[in-house]
Amino acid sequence: MTTQQLEKHLQSACEKLLALYGFSPRTPTHLREPCPAPRRGWYVHVHRAMGNPILLDLLVLHKNGSYIEIELKRPGGKLSSEQEYLLNHGNGEVVGVCYTFEELEVVLKNWLHKEMR
Repeated sequence: MTTQQLEKHLQSACEKLLALYGFSPRTPTHLREPCPAPRRGWYVHVHRAMGNPILLDLLVLHKNGSYIEIELKRPGGKLSSEQEYLLNHGNGEVVGVCYTFEELEVVLKNWLHKEMR
């Protein structure tokens, strides 16, 4: 599998996991079409993040107003200088880097557990 295929596979798996946890994608298509409100909130997957270095790959917005930002990387993937800056100096709940589906699942479970308190 190529590097690009590995990253796309990870991204797809993460989006499926978010759907299982009650988050819906926030895209123009999903906002135009009549659909039920998401159970827990929205997620935005920032495609072509290289062209938009002010956000990490994944922004998850809880309906209570809290959010987390996560950078998805294939194992061995390198962070850009902008990503490193956001991870070290970002505002809000910047979580970090997830290299595997399992890491993202742990991050989501911990965050949601905190939000239920």
